[in-house]
Amino acid sequence: MLFIFNQMAFSYAGRRRFDTAPPPENPNNPNHIPRKNISTPRNPNPINPIRPFPPSPKNPSSAQPKPAHPQNRIRIYKVPPTSHKQTPEIPISIRLLEIAQRAPLFLSPDNQPYVACPLATPLYSEQFFSWLIHQAEKHFGAFPSSHQVAYVVRTLNAQAYAAAYVAQPHRRIAKLTHQQYQIDMGTPDHQVINITGKGWELSQHFDAFFERLPSNQDLPAPERTKLMLFECLEKVFKITPESARKLAIWLTQAMLPDQKPPILVVTGTAREAAIEKLR
Repeated sequence: MLFIFNQMAFSYAGRRRFDTAPPPENPNNPNHIPRKNISTPRNPNPINPIRPFPPSPKNPSSAQPKPAHPQNRIRIYKVPPTSHKQTPEIPISIRLLEIAQRAPLFLSPDNQPYVACPLATPLYSEQFFSWLIHQAEKHFGAFPSSHQVAYVVRTLNAQAYAAAYVAQPHRRIAKLTHQQYQIDMGTPDHQVINITGKGWELSQHFDAFFERLPSNQDLPAPERTKLMLFECLEKVFKITPESARKLAIWLTQAMLPDQKPPILVVTGTAREAAIEKLR
């Protein structure tokens, strides 16, 4: 009992000591130290701090609760309906690959990948890179990056080797059958001369894969005439009919792509041969 009484007395003395107001300040004192504006007394015991009780309202029923903190309020978010959900945009590389896949892919006899767009173009060439950039600018209004172009080329390369379709890219003249040939005119509109046993005609439909070199020039438009080839050569070169026939045979065989060109031998003196060559 005595121990409990001492503890109660010490607690009451401590509260009495710190609950009282501090003594007034004396500015005339030379040892005066200005105090801070202390609203609550200091607490000597940080484990059990002194917290003053809030004043109770006179009418408890009329007391209004404090508004909740803005962070603790319940927020209601409106979720948009699923029908208005936006689909992700397809990258340019995927859309450009879909356009490039419309062109036929094939391998040359020396196992090199080609793409016909519409001319036969090596897959790893500046011409095909320029064609891809032009298609992207034409259809999408944007220029693809180097990584996007490389992705398209690598994918087409894998598809060409997987298909393993082998074809021969022709230069200027293509032999389709023993009675059908096609000659590339070299024009921007991709005209060809389709030659058969019944005659020839101009067409814009390729039956073969034509490859153009930078040195290829446009051919003049052909004209129909009743004269035979050897008759035209006879008038142009002013040679005998027998020499004109031999020259016509040499020109025809020289244009065949699957045969070695024959050798043309010009007889006569050197001066006459030079004059005929200049003509």
